[in-house]
Amino acid sequence: MSFLNPSALIALAAVSIPILIHLLNLRKIKKVEFSTLMFLKEIQKSKMRRIKLKQLLLLLFRIMAIIFLVLSFSKPVYEGYAGNNANSSKSAALIFMDDSFSMNARDNNGLYFAKAVECVKNILDIHKESSEIYFIPFSEIGLKNNDFLKNSSEEVLNELKDLKISYKYTSMPLILDLAGEICASSKNDLKEIYIISDFQKSNFNIAQSEKMEFENSNPLNAKTYLLNIGSREVNNLSLDSFKVKTDLPEKDKDIKLHINLNNFSQYNVSNKTVNLIIENEFVSSKVTDAGSYSRNELEFKFKSKKSGNIHGYFELVQNVFSEDELIQDNKYYFNIFIPEKFNVLLIEENLSQVSFLETAINSANDLLSDSVKIKIEMFVISRDKTVDENIFKNDVVFISDKKSFTDYEGEMLKKYISEGGGVFIFPGKNADINSYNNLLTGKLNSLRLESLNSNKEENVNLKFEKIDFEHPVLSGVFRNQSLNITSQKILVESPVISSYYTLLPGGNVSSLITLNNNKPFIAESDLSKGKVLISSVSAGNEFSDFPFKTIFLPIIIRSIYYLGNNSGFQSEYVLGKNNLVVVQGVRNISSLVLPDKKVTGLNTSATFSESDENIFYLPYSEITSVPGEYSLQDSAGMSFSFPLNYNSNESNTLKMSEEETTKYFEKSGVKDLKYIQNPDELTKVVTETRTGFGLWKYMLIGALIFLLAEIFLSKYLEKS
Repeated sequence: MSFLNPSALIALAAVSIPILIHLLNLRKIKKVEFSTLMFLKEIQKSKMRRIKLKQLLLLLFRIMAIIFLVLSFSKPVYEGYAGNNANSSKSAALIFMDDSFSMNARDNNGLYFAKAVECVKNILDIHKESSEIYFIPFSEIGLKNNDFLKNSSEEVLNELKDLKISYKYTSMPLILDLAGEICASSKNDLKEIYIISDFQKSNFNIAQSEKMEFENSNPLNAKTYLLNIGSREVNNLSLDSFKVKTDLPEKDKDIKLHINLNNFSQYNVSNKTVNLIIENEFVSSKVTDAGSYSRNELEFKFKSKKSGNIHGYFELVQNVFSEDELIQDNKYYFNIFIPEKFNVLLIEENLSQVSFLETAINSANDLLSDSVKIKIEMFVISRDKTVDENIFKNDVVFISDKKSFTDYEGEMLKKYISEGGGVFIFPGKNADINSYNNLLTGKLNSLRLESLNSNKEENVNLKFEKIDFEHPVLSGVFRNQSLNITSQKILVESPVISSYYTLLPGGNVSSLITLNNNKPFIAESDLSKGKVLISSVSAGNEFSDFPFKTIFLPIIIRSIYYLGNNSGFQSEYVLGKNNLVVVQGVRNISSLVLPDKKVTGLNTSATFSESDENIFYLPYSEITSVPGEYSLQDSAGMSFSFPLNYNSNESNTLKMSEEETTKYFEKSGVKDLKYIQNPDELTKVVTETRTGFGLWKYMLIGALIFLLAEIFLSKYLEKS
C-alpha cells in the first residue's frame, strides 16, 4: 500500500490528544471515604475496574477514529503497475484506433468515429510526459514503410484532423502481432496499449483463439486497455459474394450474374432495391425482402455488347436509414472478361494435311463472320509437331495423333496447364501407351490409358449412355438438358465407333460423356489452375465417324471457350490485402488508373510474379484504399481492368460481449488486461490502474464507524 498524499500523515500526531486527555482525567480522580463495611469496599473495587475498562475502550475508539480519518485524507492505494513513479516515469503508449466503416454508426453518445477520436485525445492528455507515442489507425496496418512513432502529441492531433472513415478490414490477430513487435522494440519499462474499437465479432478469429497462444514471439509485456465504442447493435444491409453463373460468357448472349443481399440486423426488411449497372448504364433492378440475419441470393441477366473487359457494379438503394445504417457496403464492383479472340495451337504429327480439327475451327470463324462486310477471326490457329515453350503464347492446345512425348515436352505441358492453360488430347492409332501414361498419370495426375480396343463386332453397338448436360462444354449442345441419361425421347448423335482407347479414371477425373459399356468417351481432369480433356477416340476418322457428326463442331468450339477462358470472370480482389491480379494482354506495367480516373505511378514492390507472368502482385497501399474499378496500363498503351471491393467481414456489425472479448485476449496471451465499457471513464480507470486502487473511502467509513462507537459508548457511560 502507498499514499498519494503522504504529507497528511503528519496529522497522526493528533492521536496524542485523546491519550493526554485520558491521562489528565486519571489524575483528577478524587478519593471518597466510604464506611468501614467490608462488602461496600469490595463493590467499589469491582465497579471501578469496569469503568476503567470502558474508558480504555473509549480511548481506543477515539484513537482509531483519528487514525482512519487521517489515513483517508492521505489517499492510500494498493500499489498499481506504475507504482509511485506513475506520473514521472517515461512510458510508451501504443494507440490503436478503429477507423473502419463500421465506426460510421452512432448511438446516444454520437458518432462512433468521433467518440474514438475523443478517446485518442484523452489518452494524449494522460501521456503528456511520455517519451514514445505510437498512433496506429487500423487502416494503416499493412502499409509498407509506415512509421507509427510520432514526435509529439501535436503530430497525432494533426493526423486526427485528416483521418477519415476507411474501407479496410483489420483482424485482431494482426493488431496483436504488430503490438508485440512494437513492444519488443521499445526500450521503455512502462508500456501501455490502447485498442479503441467497436469490437465486431467478425474481427476475431474465435476458433483460432481456442487453441492459440500469442503467435508473435515477442510477448506483450504491457498493460492493455480495451476501449469499447458503441452501446448498441447496428442494423446493416450489404452486398457480397458476386458470381458469374454462365459457364462460358459470350458477346450478345445472356450472361447470368448472382449477388447476395445480407441483412445483419434483428429485424426483417422488405422492398429493398438492388440495381445492376454495366459500363455506367442502368441495366435492370430487383426488389426483394430479407429476414433477420439472413442472406438472399439475387439473379440478374444482361447481354454484353462488346468483348474484352466488361465492368459494372451492383448498388443497394438505401431507402430506410434505420434498416441500413452503413452505406459504405452498398456498392459491389465486378469485371467480366469476354475473350475477343483465342490463340489455338494444334500439335499434330502430319502437318502436310488439313486436319478435321483445323477444318472445324475455320468453319467456326466463317460462321462468326459477315461474309459481305467483315471477316472475323475469333480463333487464330497455329500448328506444330512438338511441344515447346511456344505453347505459352496460346490459350488452348489441341494434341492430335501424337505418337509420344519426351520428358521435356511433358514438363512443358505440366507447367502450361498448372499456370492456367487448357489442353485437349486426341490419341491416335500409333500412340505409345507407356509414353502417354507417363504424361497423364506421372505428370498431370490424370487418368490412365489402356491398350486400343479394336473389336468391331463388340464396338458396333457402342453409343452414348450418360451425358453431363451441366458441363460447360456440353451445355446447350443437345436438345434435352433436363436428363443426364440418353433415351429415345431425345436426339443424340452417337458416333459409330470401330476402335477406342479405354480410359481408366482416377480420383481427379470426371466423365463428360460415358458409353453404354460404362467407359468414358470424353473425360476431364485438372491440374492446379488448368484443365485437361481426353478423348477415347482420335480426331480423325480412323476410329469413328465422330468428326462427321454435327456434335463435333460445337464440342470443339465450346471446349476452346472452356479451356481458353480461364479468367472468364475475375477473382474477388479485396481492399487492405496484397492481391495477386490475374491479367491478360498487358506487359511492362507502368501506371495505375484509379476509380476517379486519375493516373498514378506504381510502387516498386508492385510487379509480376516470378513464377507466372500472368499474375501481377499488387500490394496494399494508400492509392488502392477505396473500392471501385482500377486499370493497369503498360508502356505500349494496353490496359487491364479489375475491381477492388471492401471485405465483407466488416459489414457484419454483431458485437462481442465484454466476457467474450476478455476471454479472447487472455487466450491470445494478453494477461494484463482492462476492459473499459464506458470510454468517458478512461482517465479515471487509467489513473487508478497506474497508481493503484484507492482506499480513502474505506478509511473514511472506518473513521465514521469508530466515531459512532465512541459516541454510543460515551452516552452509555453517562447513563451508568
